Amino acid sequence: MNPINMKSHHRTKLRKYLKEFPWLRSYRHLLVKYYYQFRLSPEKRSPLTFLSRLITDTSHPWLRSAVQTLIDNEEYVFRFQHIPELFPKIKPSKFYKVVNESCNKLMNQLYQTQCGMRTIENIRMRISNRLKCPIIISPNLLEKI
Repeated sequence: MNPINMKSHHRTKLRKYLKEFPWLRSYRHLLVKYYYQFRLSPEKRSPLTFLSRLITDTSHPWLRSAVQTLIDNEEYVFRFQHIPELFPKIKPSKFYKVVNESCNKLMNQLYQTQCGMRTIENIRMRISNRLKCPIIISPNLLEKI
């Protein structure tokens, strides 16, 4: 979690987990360093190659791919810092609306419809109608029902 967004109860839990699992400290240090890169000006920022210490030979391929993508596309990760210089008439980023309201409505509809589902056919029909696309129900879900 980004240290700026942490509340006191998050810090308490983090301290407890770091005492219980001290090997996580190095990973936490790397993530905090990554988050602090966003607060620095572009000339003071260090390259993101330090993130390669997160992965090992046994790491999941998705993690390796994500870290490599961040390192390869570093200039695009921090591109938002250059936008005010390039386009001075643009409002500051806090004025941008990040979440699309229609996505929130769709999520609420899906949550409401899941409460009335009793059979697999009902689940498939109602969710595929809401999303306007066919859905595949995993065998794990079938076992739980």
